Amino acid sequence: MNQAAVAALLDKIGPAIVLTHSMSGTSGWLIADSRPNLVKGIVGIEPSSPPFRNLEEIGPPDWFRYSRNLDKPWGITRLPIAYNPPVKSPEELKPVLEEKADRPDLTRCYRQSEPARKLANLVGVPILIVSGEASF
Repeated sequence: MNQAAVAALLDKIGPAIVLTHSMSGTSGWLIADSRPNLVKGIVGIEPSSPPFRNLEEIGPPDWFRYSRNLDKPWGITRLPIAYNPPVKSPEELKPVLEEKADRPDLTRCYRQSEPARKLANLVGVPILIVSGEASF
């Protein structure tokens, strides 16, 4: 899905709810970022993988590890997205790995360093994330 093409379509047809799945998940965020007044909501079905770094399956006993690469340098996307306060480069987000997972059956997550910024153009967009029990 091409962000510019969908944005042009929204300009032509008007407001819509954007449905994404898997690797197209990041496209939904970018479309809403570019047309927040035309995206009335996002439904993300298993949208991509965790923020900043992808998880790699390695099997027992640890099962997963984070990639060495910063796969999504802008947090939830590979491409620039608007933050408040503004970010000039993704390095300003300074992702940090949680010290401890929320529960023993969960993995630790990467998040922005404090104070965390808000996604400026997604603040007013309703978002529903649907994922299965064994998903990221």
